[in-house]
Amino acid sequence: MQKIKHKFYNNPLPTWECKTLILGTFNPEIGSNADYYYGRIRPTGGWSNRFWPAVNSYLDANCPEIPLAEKGDLNSKVRIMSKFKFGCVDIVSCIECKNEEDITGNGFTDTAIFHPHNKVYFNTELIIDFINTKGIKKVISSFGKGTSLNQSALDEIDNIKMACTKVEFHLFDLPAFGRPMKSTEQFGKELFKFIS
Repeated sequence: MQKIKHKFYNNPLPTWECKTLILGTFNPEIGSNADYYYGRIRPTGGWSNRFWPAVNSYLDANCPEIPLAEKGDLNSKVRIMSKFKFGCVDIVSCIECKNEEDITGNGFTDTAIFHPHNKVYFNTELIIDFINTKGIKKVISSFGKGTSLNQSALDEIDNIKMACTKVEFHLFDLPAFGRPMKSTEQFGKELFKFIS
């Protein structure tokens, strides 16, 4: 079995003030560069998913005075997240699998991550502690309706919900960040309804 750690295994949590936490699934250390969650750049130069383009679309339309997130520039993203008091973390810290390609060869899909042959390690206790000690008010997620999650992932999410009773959870209310079936502008508006 091969162990693949999360890209931000050593520093998974936001260090700035957060009121909203976005839960994702996993970002493998292997593969294209990423300066922060959802920040991977495709070999063609585009964003790996629609999250940061949606953030930029919302800012461009509603807060033109705020500089946009730039590809490969962590500071530009932290500036936005600090302003709107949100941050990200993934529920999986590392995976043991038979073959790296099982995880990284399919565009980092949740279905591949939660394959029955993989051993998945979760960040549950770390996330619970962060939510309860840092004053998190709202938790949203990047995994859409959660149909690609397996039962163990859903159980860990339930554990987080049960341990964080003062928090407002909207875990399955947004489209999946990878390829939401909405325009980038519509996705940005919907995203900020939950972030704000």
